[in-house]
Amino acid sequence: MSEVSFFGKQLKLDKEEDAADVVKAIEEAVDMETLTLSGNTCGVEACKAIGAALSTKPTFKRAIWRDIFTGRLLDEIPPSLDHLGDGVIVSSAKLTELDLSDNAFGPNGIKGAVNLLSSPACFSLKILTLNNVGLGIGGAKLLATSLLNCHQAAAEAGDKFALEEFTSGRNRLENEGAKAMAEVFETLGTLVRVSMTQNGINHPGITALARALAKNPNMEVLDLNDNTFTAKGAAAVAEAFPMLNKLKKINFGDCLLRAEGAKVIATAVQDHLPNLEELDLSFNEVDGEAALAIGTALANKTIIKKVELNGNCIGETNIELLRQSLEAKGHMDVLGNLSDDEGDDDDEDDGGSGSEEEDEEQDDDKETKPSEEAPADGVKEDSVHEATAKSPQPSPGVSVDTYWNNPTIDNLWLLPAGERTNLVATKVLECKTPDMMEFGRHFVRIAACCKMKDDQAAKTAVLQVLETSFKAHMTSDFMSAFLQHVGLLKNEDKTFQPTTDIEGPIVAMMHLAKEKILSEEQIDMLKLFIFKEDSLIHQQQSLKQYVQENISAV
Repeated sequence: MSEVSFFGKQLKLDKEEDAADVVKAIEEAVDMETLTLSGNTCGVEACKAIGAALSTKPTFKRAIWRDIFTGRLLDEIPPSLDHLGDGVIVSSAKLTELDLSDNAFGPNGIKGAVNLLSSPACFSLKILTLNNVGLGIGGAKLLATSLLNCHQAAAEAGDKFALEEFTSGRNRLENEGAKAMAEVFETLGTLVRVSMTQNGINHPGITALARALAKNPNMEVLDLNDNTFTAKGAAAVAEAFPMLNKLKKINFGDCLLRAEGAKVIATAVQDHLPNLEELDLSFNEVDGEAALAIGTALANKTIIKKVELNGNCIGETNIELLRQSLEAKGHMDVLGNLSDDEGDDDDEDDGGSGSEEEDEEQDDDKETKPSEEAPADGVKEDSVHEATAKSPQPSPGVSVDTYWNNPTIDNLWLLPAGERTNLVATKVLECKTPDMMEFGRHFVRIAACCKMKDDQAAKTAVLQVLETSFKAHMTSDFMSAFLQHVGLLKNEDKTFQPTTDIEGPIVAMMHLAKEKILSEEQIDMLKLFIFKEDSLIHQQQSLKQYVQENISAV
């Protein structure tokens, strides 16, 4: 597959002439299928030139355009996307993947992608990734309309729009946005993977999504982490399970299921989902009784590999009973780390103050009425789209330097919850001419907290830090430095000592590979060294197995 990649070059492409190298690379590429522009910043005139070059590439399939508008005015983004999309449309290319993540352009920005998403170029689209773009309700409705138009136009042309993977995390979709997307999912019926994490969706939106996803029988992965189910949402999702027999991975972590919701999910899991491999119900105020019900529900799940219940209220006695129950059914080592369990064997707490009905009413009262004047993280239309324009400051007495010099989970939690990633990213940006070996060292030290069985919430926080802070430096030189630090590539300095604690860094790098933050060249480089016969990985059977299972998904 022919790829043109300028990943992480940190180019500032303002005028047409600034994009000359990109244009030349596109024009000279034979049968180009992939264009990766991530980690650069592109203005209107530069995008116009790149779009013109794309207009001659009918073989083009994968547009990896995440994080390409840093420092741009929000009113620059729609015409920039229009130019890129027009080039694809004119070329008669058939896209299979479009990734616009980490471009917090808000509802107004998505307008620039409407023509492309509604065009024949997207009849063939399989993967649509829109993480952290600030869609809001207005943007979600506009996106939904575009996708429905694409479906209708494809049908009228005797074609079929069969989207398989949809990712839209951290976009403030809320209930109305979720309902808009639910209409798309129900209409298509072709979804295989859906991830809509951290969107402020409550049970009305969850119910709409559940009913729509039930119309997608090929669903394999469903990730709704960090929304708000309560028992009502859990019941709606449970009703969809009989129609989702191919479902393999479920992530309902941090969704306020509580004991009642968890029991409903447990019953549905027990009766359905024969192909379930992973179940995450962590940080849900689940009590010991509900946790044991989950353990019972997994008795007939012959291929279950991972169960995450950390951060609940299970208690030591019930944790031991749960372990024994799972082991008795042959499910050895599937239960994740429970170090953050808040249960007390002496407590008779039901997992929350007040009744479930009272909590449901409070959740309804908390539903927000979003302002369409604040399209992207509160950024106004005339402001600059730049994540680092105003560097966040840690709370008094807590310094990001403390974490940078000693990157433990405890120190990470001391940083303000909503600012951790940007604080570390700002620290990285302070290094004007980064020494890749030094950057590699920091990456490896931070990634040490990503071991396979580490606390899932902590692991997720660390991975977000790594993605945000280091993605612009994911070059071949960086990969070389990483491989040296984990002992997979020889360093000529005889005094150099690689780390012997390689599990976390390898797990983190596999995650970045699966998220397509690494280029194909970097992934190939990783594969080449990771399976060397004398690799430390071969001395750790569990890590070797983990890598083998996950590398196939890259």
